[in-house]
Amino acid sequence: MKTLWMYPVLVIVILSLLAAACSPAATPTTAATPIPPGEPQPTGSIPGTGSETDTGMGTEVIATPATDETSAAVGEITVGEGTAVILADDGATVKMKVGQRFLLQLGEDYDWNVTVADQNVLSRVVNITVVRGAQGLYEAHQAGTTGLTAVGDPPCRTATPACAMPSRSFMVTIVVE
Repeated sequence: MKTLWMYPVLVIVILSLLAAACSPAATPTTAATPIPPGEPQPTGSIPGTGSETDTGMGTEVIATPATDETSAAVGEITVGEGTAVILADDGATVKMKVGQRFLLQLGEDYDWNVTVADQNVLSRVVNITVVRGAQGLYEAHQAGTTGLTAVGDPPCRTATPACAMPSRSFMVTIVVE
């Protein structure tokens, strides 16, 4: 009976943590080409840069954060070695050259369905295993502009009974020079 006072204190602590996690300050508001500090930092690199691993079923790709090659404009990403396009980059323009690649890493919180409008400009590299939470490695094939869109459904949608949590959309414009 003497510990009953702890329950209200515990509820206040949990509510404070939830409020801090959901505050706008905790959500990134600008696009970031390299994986942001404080996020889990994968190891390795994109194929062709010397750190890929042949698994026998394709090549395993583990991205490394790139040096900061973002332009000064907010919402614009310039692809460099090891670039990862992340959920915080939603709505950004991704600038790249023919032959360059980036890792699409939207996370594990949703089941993502990714679509590229013009696969002659950009497409997913096949037979590549990517790190957990990544949706694929994408390569530029020819000059042009296309859109990459992704719709994420919460995993609880496939549960019985299904949840009513909304889907999440993601879109970037790809400009290949």
